[in-house]
Amino acid sequence: MANPALGAAGLGASIFGSLLGTAGAQQSGQAQAGMYGYQAGVAALNSQIEQQNANYASQEGELQAAKYGIGARQQAGHIVAAQASSGLDVGSGSAKQVQESQHTVSTLDQNTIRMNAAKTAYNYETQAVQYGAQAKMDLLAKQNVEAATPLNVASSLVGGAGSVASKWLQGSQMGLWSGAGNAISSAFGS
Repeated sequence: MANPALGAAGLGASIFGSLLGTAGAQQSGQAQAGMYGYQAGVAALNSQIEQQNANYASQEGELQAAKYGIGARQQAGHIVAAQASSGLDVGSGSAKQVQESQHTVSTLDQNTIRMNAAKTAYNYETQAVQYGAQAKMDLLAKQNVEAATPLNVASSLVGGAGSVASKWLQGSQMGLWSGAGNAISSAFGS
C-alpha cells in the first residue's frame, strides 16, 4: 500500500522546487542584466579613453613636428651663415642646393612625425570604435536578458505546475489522496 505521507512529501518537494526554480530564474536574469550593464559601462568608458588618447596623440605629433621645424629652421640659418662666412654666394650654385636639400629633408622629417602621430591616433580611434560597438552589444544583451527573464520565470512556474500536477495524478492513481484525489482525477477524465 502506498504511503500518503511520502506522497505528500514528494508533492511538497515538487512545489518547493518549483518556487525555488522560479526565484532562481528571476535572480539569474537580474544578475546577467547587471553584468551586461556593467560591461557596457566599462566598454563605453574605454571608448572615451581611447578617443582622448587619439586626440592626445594628434596634438603631441603636431607639437613634435613644430618643435622639429624650429630646429630645422635654425639649422638652415646656420648653414646659410656658414656659407656666407666662407665667402660663398648663398643664393646660387651648390650653396643654394645644400640649402634646398636641407629644407627637403626637414620637410620629409616633419611629415614623417605627423604621419606617425596620425597612425597612432588612428589606432586609438579604431579601438574607441571597437569599444563603442562592444558597449552597444552589451546593452543589447542586457535588454535581451531583461526581456527573457519574465519568460524564464513563467517557464519555471509552468514546468513546476506540470510536475506538481503529474505527482498529484500519480498519487491519486495510487490511492494516496483517497476522496480528494479521486475527485480531481475524475475532473481530468481518469
